[in-house]
Amino acid sequence: MPDRSTLTQHRLAPTLAMLGVTLVWGATFLTVQSVLRVYPPYLFLALRFALAALFLVILRPKLFKHIHRRDLLFGGVAGLILAAGYILQTMSLLPAALGGTTAARSAFITGMYVVITPIAAAIIYRKKPTIGVVLGGLLVVAGLYFMSGITFGASQISWVRGDTLVMIGTFTYAAHILWLAHPKHAHDTVALTFVQMVMVTLACTVLSVATGEKWSLPPSLNVWLMIIFCAIFASALAFMIETWVLKRLPPSRVALLEITESFFGGVAGWLWTRHAPTFEVVGAACILGGMLLSELVAMWRANRDKTPVEFYGDPFEGPPLVITESNNEEDLTPGVDPT
Repeated sequence: MPDRSTLTQHRLAPTLAMLGVTLVWGATFLTVQSVLRVYPPYLFLALRFALAALFLVILRPKLFKHIHRRDLLFGGVAGLILAAGYILQTMSLLPAALGGTTAARSAFITGMYVVITPIAAAIIYRKKPTIGVVLGGLLVVAGLYFMSGITFGASQISWVRGDTLVMIGTFTYAAHILWLAHPKHAHDTVALTFVQMVMVTLACTVLSVATGEKWSLPPSLNVWLMIIFCAIFASALAFMIETWVLKRLPPSRVALLEITESFFGGVAGWLWTRHAPTFEVVGAACILGGMLLSELVAMWRANRDKTPVEFYGDPFEGPPLVITESNNEEDLTPGVDPT
């Protein structure tokens, strides 16, 4: 039986990795908004994810040998779900004159999938969320209310078209997490990420052509650098890490970790505008508190039960269906992680 320190390290690795990803995602809210001021939205997404796919090929030259039919089917569905989420969220960040919302509000409304994911997981997979997830989710909902800036005065609710788009997008992000968390077969992590990047590229290219966007290269080196940053760090590497984390933590926990994207996105917005409204600060504290509460309860239960209960099965064997780095059939024994 592994000692407690080893179990703690095994728990912390995916947690810290996911927090690193959400830090990058949160920072890109302002980056995306800057790019959309000078570049068509669908073309931006198509170029971003095409560069992400290219980066994965450079990272792993023999990638295509690891792509099988099951990767194309499973990854293709995941890619279409992901494309819908990114399209909705990107369109929500258009200029205010076109009905767009602010970077801070888009970031925090996106965090609603922290509530949707455990509810959907409980319904679909009949897996009840832990008390930590429930309490943390309630705190997050309170935080999202304060952060969104929605008012319920006598006149009207200050809700714009961009808020509606990003709210719909939260359901697609929840669906993406749940889909990746329960594969029917083992998949190569990099290959699965590559298929998703390609699917998003194709979907956005079709929409760019259908909507009559004017095709051109990014207008400046600064725009190129922002798109490349989003492609490598916020797309290719980020979704590789998310796939790896989802075979070690259940979807409800991953959703709560990803809520810090909203926190980091809001902080980035405050730093950029040099203004932090009191209600938004209170909301940010609630969101961060909800995530921390969930983690602390999970750690307490793990120490009490002498095992990391938030994992599927034995943490040193992996979940029942493992997403591996190798597609050799002899390495794909269910319940055993060869990596």
